[in-house]
Amino acid sequence: MKIIKFSLVLTILGILGMGLFHAFFKSDITKLSEIQIRGASPETEARLRLRLKSKTGTSLWEIPAKIEADNLKADPWVQSVEIQKRFPGALRVLVNERKPFAVIGNGDGQFKFVDESNFVIGKATSNQIGQYPILLGKNFEQQLELRARTI
Repeated sequence: MKIIKFSLVLTILGILGMGLFHAFFKSDITKLSEIQIRGASPETEARLRLRLKSKTGTSLWEIPAKIEADNLKADPWVQSVEIQKRFPGALRVLVNERKPFAVIGNGDGQFKFVDESNFVIGKATSNQIGQYPILLGKNFEQQLELRARTI
């Protein structure tokens, strides 16, 4: 009789456990329904949305936040990023975007933005360079020390 009661209790606990597991890990409450990106310009936000591997409908538990953050940090405009899982159903991406400090030119009409830490961010078009100091030189992009002394 004790064995039957014990088996019955164990069965009930197992069913309850499976129900809680399903409710907590597999329900729509934990499914990604919104991705919020804060701190990025519209251009950077668009690039970051394309880089994200997580898509709506994915369980928040299955999203590898560190891997996603490392993937987003590969964008040269992203200085740092933090990813937060927000229940129910939101992924918040907090971005610290690099700010151009100067523009370097190679003398052949190609320009790139540089931030205050001397990091070469990316290409600058001719209509973007007017508001920044311009550093011209054949090898400015490769010569980190020369750029650092100039900045």
